[in-house]
Amino acid sequence: MPAMTPRFLRLLFGLLFFSFAVSAQMPRPEFRDSTKMRQGMRDTAAFRNGPPVGKVIGVLRDSSSRQSIEFASVVVMRMRDSSVAGGALSDNKGQFRIEDLSPGRYFVRITSIGYRQLDSKPFMLTPMDPLKDFSTVWMFPSTRQLKETEVVGEKAEYVNSLDKKVYNVDKTLINAGGSVSEVLQNIPSVNVDIDGKISLRGSEQVTVFIDGKPAGLNAENRGAILQQLPAATIDQIEVITNPSAKYDAEGISGIINIKTKKDKNPGLNGSVQVGAGTRDKYNASIQLNRRTKSHNAFLNYGYRDDRRFSFGDNTRTNTYFEDSLSYFVSENDGRNDNISHTIRGGVDLYLNDYNTLGMSGSVNLRNEARYDDAITRQEDDDFNEVSFFDRITRTDENNKNFDGSVDYRRTFAGTKKELTASASINRILRDDESQYSTDTSGLVFDQLQRLNTIGRNWNGTAQADLILPFEKFKIETGLKSTYRRNDGRQSSDRYDFTANDWNADTTFTDRFIFTEWVYAGYLQWSGRWKIFELMAGVRAEQTVITGQSESADTNFTRDFLNLFPSGAIKYSFSEGRDVQLNYSRRISRPGQQQLNPFRNISDSINIFVGNPGLLPETTHSLELGYIGRYKEQNVSATLFYRFTDNFSQRFRVVDPVSNITTQTFVNYNTSENLGAELVIRNSFLKVFTSTLTLTAFYNKVNGENIGAGLVSDVWSGDIRGSISTRFSKSFSIQLTGNYMAPREQPQGTFRGMSGIDFGFKYDFKGGKWSLNGSLTDIFDTRNFRVDNLGDGFRVEFTRKRESRVGSFTLSYRFGKAEQSQRPRKQGRPGDMPQNDMLDF
Repeated sequence: MPAMTPRFLRLLFGLLFFSFAVSAQMPRPEFRDSTKMRQGMRDTAAFRNGPPVGKVIGVLRDSSSRQSIEFASVVVMRMRDSSVAGGALSDNKGQFRIEDLSPGRYFVRITSIGYRQLDSKPFMLTPMDPLKDFSTVWMFPSTRQLKETEVVGEKAEYVNSLDKKVYNVDKTLINAGGSVSEVLQNIPSVNVDIDGKISLRGSEQVTVFIDGKPAGLNAENRGAILQQLPAATIDQIEVITNPSAKYDAEGISGIINIKTKKDKNPGLNGSVQVGAGTRDKYNASIQLNRRTKSHNAFLNYGYRDDRRFSFGDNTRTNTYFEDSLSYFVSENDGRNDNISHTIRGGVDLYLNDYNTLGMSGSVNLRNEARYDDAITRQEDDDFNEVSFFDRITRTDENNKNFDGSVDYRRTFAGTKKELTASASINRILRDDESQYSTDTSGLVFDQLQRLNTIGRNWNGTAQADLILPFEKFKIETGLKSTYRRNDGRQSSDRYDFTANDWNADTTFTDRFIFTEWVYAGYLQWSGRWKIFELMAGVRAEQTVITGQSESADTNFTRDFLNLFPSGAIKYSFSEGRDVQLNYSRRISRPGQQQLNPFRNISDSINIFVGNPGLLPETTHSLELGYIGRYKEQNVSATLFYRFTDNFSQRFRVVDPVSNITTQTFVNYNTSENLGAELVIRNSFLKVFTSTLTLTAFYNKVNGENIGAGLVSDVWSGDIRGSISTRFSKSFSIQLTGNYMAPREQPQGTFRGMSGIDFGFKYDFKGGKWSLNGSLTDIFDTRNFRVDNLGDGFRVEFTRKRESRVGSFTLSYRFGKAEQSQRPRKQGRPGDMPQNDMLDF
């Protein structure tokens, strides 16, 4: 007997589901309960003269492949007793149409083999409003495997929409055993440099959230934190390049939201991972989740022991005197040892069908030991050695990060009205001690210095949001308050070799207290006009910044109000093909390091000083995007333009007498970015999947307010690609690569960087055990190289951080593997969004 095809089975199961729903949901004798009888009589009386003219229509699509779903059972049920009022099977285009429905209150139940059951929210059909159009309904695959059809639901590697891109971390095999920083290296449009600095579409002015909250992350600390946050605890990465008014305005290039894992399966579920990498790298993690009708509790733990070497060289040529050049040549070797523990847990309490209270918290403990040996030689025009010193730096850094939040969500029966409120608090404690040993004679270390740094930071947010739906549009509004207080202290001692004792060195002593309050409110309208979907909004943010420097005896206060309009227009000119135009105004405020006027001379020939007069950057961002979904291909094309006032960047000067370099931050006049991004995802030969991202951009910076001719004007771009194949149901491999093209800045040029990574995954029999392996930067080509050019100097700078790493990770999963099929009237307010469209 020939095997039954999936199409035939889908039709068969669709008919079975439909017939079962009709027979099982017929009114029963117990409906004759007097209370229900009276309710039924009132319903009947209210609409007894109404003609059966009601219609329900829509289209079913797979949430991963975007393809139509045929032969799904679509049943319309009465709200008062769940009896069947009508039904149909979806056609080969995924369309369904149910007619001749009497006026009344209904909900729709959709079932299809291989997909989770969906129940819609309640809706009303009346003689005045007889049509209910669900538009596109996205169906989510279940993980149940049927013996003959073997239908398996999997998440796509990424979900691409016009307002944001969502990347599923588990689908990139190279991520196993890695850190969040390494995950971001594989995200299109995102780049991470050797120091962990994150940029989006070429700009480091990007906001990074964890579960939609700041979690203490800022431009100065997020690189170190994300390098130690285990990838195994992360579910998705969201990239929002042109946020609307309901999002924070901070971040010139957009928002990156890191979503941690929270299982939705019923009962107790979890997973355990252990891994090891080359050169003494180890990791372990565990995820636990328990979900019942009354609550959902989760607990994640991650451990990382990461040890990496680094080396580099720095050649500075002083060109003040054309007939007599001089050189500073530095070479350094270093090592970083990081050990971190991350614990995150929480619970969502389902108080009833319409109220959810959520509480969560996290603790991150990170210890870092750094060692660096830098040898510097000063040479004259004939390359003769003029001076020499060897400096060894040992640093022990201890960080503690505590985070807690409370969230509340209220939905309302029979409407999409929604009220949410949340509050979060974050505490960061940093203590580190650095010891500098310097040899200026080439014989013995004759200088010894000790530097102690203490950081005590508080961060907090409180916000409330309201969604008000109307017949043709909806209004969203909200208030938010954000608070930051960074208290940084630094003290120094020098060793007196004669007295054999430490003496305080006041030239290195500093305390800087930075506070920032941001008060925000927004109003946003969205609706449909003819064939267009429209959105318009405005956000107001009042910012108050204060700084107090004890060493510089300086206090300052900044108080400014900004308005941030935003808007979007979307047009769907054919099924699965959309075009959208977005506009937003955004801001990037200076932080503690940029504003602190303390003159840091811990490196005697390279001094850094902050600029308390630094102004915030403001940007106008415009984006035109297209998405096309084809049979085996998804295409996303975007044109973007950003115009920035008061563009801030590092600026370097060299004293021609002392040969000392001083760096600070300055505001250039303007910056312009014009670019294009193309993302193509292909599925071919049933076993191959590829993703190609091409980004090209033009950048022009005008800094002539700082110095004549200080202008950069350059084209650059990035290429990122991956290809995955499944050799069998249990074995798959993946190859990824990226290339960052050279790019110029007013005082320098980044020379470019590239690398290729490999990963594989093997699922053992039974599906509970799996083995991941990876080799990053196969050809060891990820080197950070920069050339700086300024008035009287040239600098060639190269740094290398260990990037070629091989690792293996063993995983074990336990618990139920399928989503709950229990129907709910409104959906649990605490559930994570599933991209369900409109009423689903």
